[in-house]
Amino acid sequence: MSERKNSMALLNTPTRRQWIAELGITVGGMAVGATGAWAGAVEEISHSAESIHQEPLFKASRKRIYEALTDAKQFVKVIQLSAAMKSGMPPDAAPTQISREAGGAFALFGGYVTGRQIELVPNERIVQVWRAGGWDPGAYSIAKFAFVEQGTGTKIVFDHTGFPNGDAEHLAAGWKMNYWEPLEKFLALGMESELQLCGCLGAGRRIFPFLERLLHGVHKDWMTAGDFGFLDLAIGGDPHLHLDNTRQAKPPCYFGVGRLGI
Repeated sequence: MSERKNSMALLNTPTRRQWIAELGITVGGMAVGATGAWAGAVEEISHSAESIHQEPLFKASRKRIYEALTDAKQFVKVIQLSAAMKSGMPPDAAPTQISREAGGAFALFGGYVTGRQIELVPNERIVQVWRAGGWDPGAYSIAKFAFVEQGTGTKIVFDHTGFPNGDAEHLAAGWKMNYWEPLEKFLALGMESELQLCGCLGAGRRIFPFLERLLHGVHKDWMTAGDFGFLDLAIGGDPHLHLDNTRQAKPPCYFGVGRLGI
């Protein structure tokens, strides 16, 4: 009797082929169900996201440009030369703030542009999480500045991605008018100041050695009228010298207290 029951149990047990067939039907049903669930979902991959790529050139070193973009005192001068300032940005707007540490925040153009520094590699690269005022809450883009030597100057390889669709044209123009053009003017002004300083130093190299001789001669009472005459020609002044019978020059009163304490 027990053997008959065992035989019936074996007959009722599904064969390997039947088990595989049933598994296939089950999985197939699950796939059909999943297809139906995703059918109404939004497409995952965007083929229409906008981006900006620009490569402005500057007649300055990578270090000079990196400093101008990461130092608040310098960048505020760039802002003063920008189209945003000329278009009516209030001069008493929120102050410019730029952190020089990864993870630090920045606020530019009166707080209209805000974000955080993601990566700062001095003289090589800046990567920022960047947003403009008016964007939806939580909307941020990525701005990347890579500094590449270009002869005696520098090229900024700039990429801006992740901003709201439809803003590309407006943002591309903004980078030119509010970053690249005023930055170029700022760097040119700095170069002009350096050249003027070099000119002053050049004149100083010619005048200072003589002044040293002058003061030393005043102290020793052996400076001659001829030396003072050269001073007049060198700096365009009129020393109003007074000579005694020994032809030694006596210092005029505007030299100050006696022999200047030398």
